[in-house]
Amino acid sequence: MESVKVAIREKFEVLTLSKDILQGNQAETQDILLEIHSSLAELKEGVAAKKEEINTIQNQIRAAARLSQLLKNYDVRLKECKTALPAGVPKKLGQEATKENEGKPGSKETEKSLKLNHVNYLTLAEFESIPKYMKGRVQYDTLKTAVDDLNSAMETKYTFLARTFANMSSLSEKKRYKLFRSQESKATTKGVHFVTADDLKDCSVLRSETNRRTLLTILRHLKKTREIRGPGSIVRYAAA
Repeated sequence: MESVKVAIREKFEVLTLSKDILQGNQAETQDILLEIHSSLAELKEGVAAKKEEINTIQNQIRAAARLSQLLKNYDVRLKECKTALPAGVPKKLGQEATKENEGKPGSKETEKSLKLNHVNYLTLAEFESIPKYMKGRVQYDTLKTAVDDLNSAMETKYTFLARTFANMSSLSEKKRYKLFRSQESKATTKGVHFVTADDLKDCSVLRSETNRRTLLTILRHLKKTREIRGPGSIVRYAAA
């Protein structure tokens, strides 16, 4: 019974409101109806936007599910490949390779013991700050390669110098060792790792004198490298 009373009361309230609207101020009623219409339009737009958002999320969920399934398939294939390896293939290839190369020139252990001061890469902000007259047509990747060339040449040189003179097997190696040592100076290069133009002759972008002049000038300008000159005409390039 109570629910019937509530329903009847609501009906009377609707009838009363309708009567007020019809018999009341028409201008005020029109304003109210316009406001209601505007609110309904905004509500409709909001519902449409939410529907679009839900549709986008559902598409992303479906894409994520497909990607997840692909990853599962790849994982299964990798496990199958691992179990199907021939009997002669070592299971710990990485560890064996590390032991095999341990102590050899150029190995990671030797490089760590050298503790070289490497040349740092440029940030994009630093690259953009290079004056136009200095940068010219030089690209960021070219400067990155120049840094790689310097670090690689330095590692090659000091990995070689990490060997003792007594262990040099050939006359050319001994001459090379003496040449490297002759370029050092107690006053200016003590504790400093450096390379010269001759050390860069096998590099990819720093082999030519023109490239060296341009690229090393930029790196020196950005305080990535520094030059150590003399005695005589020798120029050494070191990390700043």
